[in-house]
Amino acid sequence: ENSDWKAAIDFFSEKAPSSQNEKVAVICYKLAELTKRDAFDGNEIHTAFKNLGMKTPTSLTSVLGNMATLGLGNTTEGKFKLGFRGTQLVEHDLPKKKGKDDRLERVHFRVSTL
Repeated sequence: ENSDWKAAIDFFSEKAPSSQNEKVAVICYKLAELTKRDAFDGNEIHTAFKNLGMKTPTSLTSVLGNMATLGLGNTTEGKFKLGFRGTQLVEHDLPKKKGKDDRLERVHFRVSTL
């Protein structure tokens, strides 16, 4: 439905993923929400990229393999399922904080308060 894809586009923009892994994670997260399913094949992920007006990674299979290696999800019976770490990435780590790294800000704060 068009309103679902409008919401998906807004969500994608809000999360501002930059890497291929992040983009696929955000897409799978939103697809799960929209379809009430948790695993998607490459064609479904490709269609989601297309519906969002974005280019699908050239080797989506490799991206999904990389994500599995990083513990962001896994592929079973040809379908990719976002795992706990992938969900955490979308819910808590995106969008990335703008500006300095948090650790640098803490160090700066400590130095400036001496």
